[in-house]
Amino acid sequence: AALIARNRATYPGNVYVLLAEHLHRMRIGDHPGALSTAQDMVKADSTYAEAWVALGGAYTAIGRHREAIAAYQRAYDLAPTLVGMHY
Repeated sequence: AALIARNRATYPGNVYVLLAEHLHRMRIGDHPGALSTAQDMVKADSTYAEAWVALGGAYTAIGRHREAIAAYQRAYDLAPTLVGMHY
């Protein structure tokens, strides 16, 4: 938790820092935290397709499937060849 806070403070709004945090939160089962982090990624860079994939994954994990589909669709619209979109 301290490392996450330090990275956020050192690199505010950095989508790669946020992606690392999101993946960590998903891995430990903190799906609400992962959702919040994914939303922060989308706010930081709404053209970053991986942010939308992360958002879709977080929505899926908490059972908000309609929002997940919309997020995945946005990711696909931004980057139709993104490998993660085809799993």
